Amino acid sequence: MEISTGVIGYSGVVSGDVIVVNSEKDLRKVKQHNIVFLKNKKNVFPYLNLLKESKGVIMTGGVLSHIAIILRELKIPFILVDEEVDIKDNDSIVLYLVSKNGIIYKNMNNAKI
Repeated sequence: MEISTGVIGYSGVVSGDVIVVNSEKDLRKVKQHNIVFLKNKKNVFPYLNLLKESKGVIMTGGVLSHIAIILRELKIPFILVDEEVDIKDNDSIVLYLVSKNGIIYKNMNNAKI
């Protein structure tokens, strides 16, 4: 099932549990190999170590933002989406980030890689 589409930041296909990060308090929920959804990127530097360990990143913002440039340099697949996207913080949800197509899937059976 397709959840959202967006702009490709760095191509890749990854799957993992989604953790929504709205503030620094949410960083405690993030474990290694999660897909991180950055909703608020005002102070990006506390997230750098977290992002190095993440499998992929879903974020709002532009392709030339500081965090987008860092993610590309780290070769971490990420996709830029609208702020309207409805992704909930729920450890039981597994998303497949197909950034080659710029699509986020909830079920890999529908993905066109």
